[in-house]
Amino acid sequence: MSKIQAPTKNLSGHVEKAELLDRLKSWAGFLSEIDQEGDKSELSEICASLVSPDLLEYQDAEVKLFVACCAADVLRIYAPEAPYADEQLKEIFMLFVEQLRGLEDIKGKSFKRYFYLLENLACVKTFILCMELDAPDIILSLFRTFFQIFNERHVGKVQTFMMDIMITIMQEGDSIPQDVVDIILMHIIQPYKSRKPAAHSLAKELINRSVTYLEPNLQKFFNAALMKGIETDSGMGQLSEGQGR
Repeated sequence: MSKIQAPTKNLSGHVEKAELLDRLKSWAGFLSEIDQEGDKSELSEICASLVSPDLLEYQDAEVKLFVACCAADVLRIYAPEAPYADEQLKEIFMLFVEQLRGLEDIKGKSFKRYFYLLENLACVKTFILCMELDAPDIILSLFRTFFQIFNERHVGKVQTFMMDIMITIMQEGDSIPQDVVDIILMHIIQPYKSRKPAAHSLAKELINRSVTYLEPNLQKFFNAALMKGIETDSGMGQLSEGQGR
């Protein structure tokens, strides 16, 4: 089998948008064909280019989507390590979360590319790297994004891959941030249960499949709810006594 040839043109945000997109598409196709045992000698420049400010901050949705897909494939190729410093990885994961919002519109022209990103991140378990960064804000933003965009139009695979990513995060984390648990729980009660039935179903399945990992947080949640109820009852009782005097 002949060796896959790397594109000859490097990535730069200083070229025309059409030219940049052509280069990104070429690199995206090349990277998607490289496996973890493949030759990485030609990847050092593309790795550096993908985290350059002129690409990460490029103000075009399609460009940012292809940058994210290329970065996801780089992390897949180098897994379980990453050719980036922690701060660079944080920038990449923030880009991933931002781009995953594109899954909301299943009829959008780039939906297949957004789905490619989701599938890649799920199958490679890429967010394990994020768990090692001590970046709870990124994890919180990811869960919030999934529950905001998930709707009844999504096919089973979208739900499956979202679920895989969230469960992997809960399995690998030392503890689950309470803010993340709150996002899950708020979707199993009113008004979200009625307003967002698809997200409600997603939350229910997630709880059923990850109850072991959620148990400490659920215990805290119900203990806090009980205490709040007791305090409220006590306060109401005192108020009633005051009114009766």
